Amino acid sequence: MPRYTGGLYNGAVSITFLLVFLFTLPAAAQVGFGTDIAFKTRHVWRGLTYRNAAVVQPDLFITLGKPTSLLTAGAWTTIALSEADTNDIGYNRNFGESNLWIEYAHAWEKVDVAAGLTTYLFNARRAVKLPIDTLINTHELHGRIQVHPLSRLDLGLAAWYDVGAVKGTYLEATLRIRLPFWNHFALPVGSLIVQGQAGLSRGQEKNKEKTKEMAYFEKAGVTHYDVSLILTSDYLPLGPFKGALQAEFHVPSNQDLSTKNTKAWLGFTLTVLGLRCRPGRNICP
Repeated sequence: MPRYTGGLYNGAVSITFLLVFLFTLPAAAQVGFGTDIAFKTRHVWRGLTYRNAAVVQPDLFITLGKPTSLLTAGAWTTIALSEADTNDIGYNRNFGESNLWIEYAHAWEKVDVAAGLTTYLFNARRAVKLPIDTLINTHELHGRIQVHPLSRLDLGLAAWYDVGAVKGTYLEATLRIRLPFWNHFALPVGSLIVQGQAGLSRGQEKNKEKTKEMAYFEKAGVTHYDVSLILTSDYLPLGPFKGALQAEFHVPSNQDLSTKNTKAWLGFTLTVLGLRCRPGRNICP
């Protein structure tokens, strides 16, 4: 697979990906679109600290279908706002990551399911201090199921299988309790979400027999736990669009050597939607 060679290449690929998706849709299809713009005090992914400094992470997506049966494609990237430190996986300022993704989701009354593909594009020209031997572009297939046994309780299980450089599985279990929060305030109705999460590696750890194979973790097993509070607002009209805000605070408990330096982090996300809403989002009405 080709290496990622810079921001211009990544931006061109992302835009091309979305344009191809848009113009190959049936003429009669009703297309929705939207964007997430997140500010985070750290870039943490699967318990791994990719950037121990503030980042902005925009995500542009296009949807096709109805809320209960939706095909979505998008492009995401992360932009560092300051110099990082030597606790980062890639603390060199030239380190970067962008993702292209596509997902189909279907929702029933008590169960939601989804499956998709993500392509990871890395800028590793001079990245250093990596827990892997060579950082190259890779791809993951994923599936997830979420059940709603009670009106304010969600239980979820998701699995990702790397079909490129890692060739391993990562699992994540989630428990989410949603509490009404804004009812007694002169603010849009929203929720306070208490969330617990656990990650598990089955093949995405270092392979002693294949030392040049890409890996994210030191060993198989539980990678980390994460407890978070997520505060959401309802959607408000923004001209022809609608927008919502989300604030989140995460406290991780690290179980793997690769996640040992991960610290608590805070994030704020603005979501702006056109015609449709992405399922599975905490602030999706």
